[in-house]
Amino acid sequence: MIKDDRMGHILSLSDKETWVKKIQEIHILKTEQPNEFNLMRDTCRNHVRDNYSWGQAFDDLLGEGFSGAFNKWDNVPDPIINYGEESFKGVA
Repeated sequence: MIKDDRMGHILSLSDKETWVKKIQEIHILKTEQPNEFNLMRDTCRNHVRDNYSWGQAFDDLLGEGFSGAFNKWDNVPDPIINYGEESFKGVA
């Protein structure tokens, strides 16, 4: 669950103007207030890491119990890559 303005934003799929405006706002946040942007990004990343798993995703997509075959992945290191101060060219 996205907590609006703390971990991202909740927008209507059909409102193109709102999407454009929010993308521009996030770009400004990232360039002019990088600490605030990083806080939002890290809050979201930590929430996902602490509350969701690949097992849950497999179960949701393919049916409960499917992920049992993947229990050996439970101790795999966190796949989230820390890019540090490098600029990341992708979806924010």
